[in-house]
Amino acid sequence: MPLNKLPKQVVIPTVSLDNKNLKRWRTNILTNDSEISLIDAMMESTAAPTFFPSYKDHIDGGMAANDPSLVAYAISDGAEALLSFGTGYTSYDIPKGEDWGEFSWILDLSPNSKASKTPLLTMLFDVQDQLPGQLCTLLLKERYQRLNLRLSKSIHLDDVSKIPSLIEETERHIQKHPLEWKVICDWTTSLFG
Repeated sequence: MPLNKLPKQVVIPTVSLDNKNLKRWRTNILTNDSEISLIDAMMESTAAPTFFPSYKDHIDGGMAANDPSLVAYAISDGAEALLSFGTGYTSYDIPKGEDWGEFSWILDLSPNSKASKTPLLTMLFDVQDQLPGQLCTLLLKERYQRLNLRLSKSIHLDDVSKIPSLIEETERHIQKHPLEWKVICDWTTSLFG
């Protein structure tokens, strides 16, 4: 089924090879205006580098819009309300005033470090992931919510055996934070029915 036949509005970010001669990548936002099939759009948008091969010269849209909230807001001509779901994150700590030098920002080999092994990439992905939510909060105020739980450990994107542990971790989070969960549920019900 092509995207332009779907009954609900969709926003699917991908990253495509803009010019094969220049080898330059660019963001491509697929919407209901597109005749691409749903399966091709999904394959393009989920072709995560290092986990899966590119699909028809496209890779994971998360490289450009890991949190596509702002993209959805723009495509919808200003959504009345927006609920965004993340896939979870793990936390890293970089001590205040850290001065590692060029190499350690790229690849941290210190066994005692609390940072990720690739601090600069981790920082870039973290900031890129948070910016859309911060902007949507400024634009929509109380009409925006994002659910993105902190995970106890990192899980590889292609490790389907960890799905049960992700469900358990989500259920534990809800049990530990019942008021937070109630607020989200009440907010969702009041705005979306």
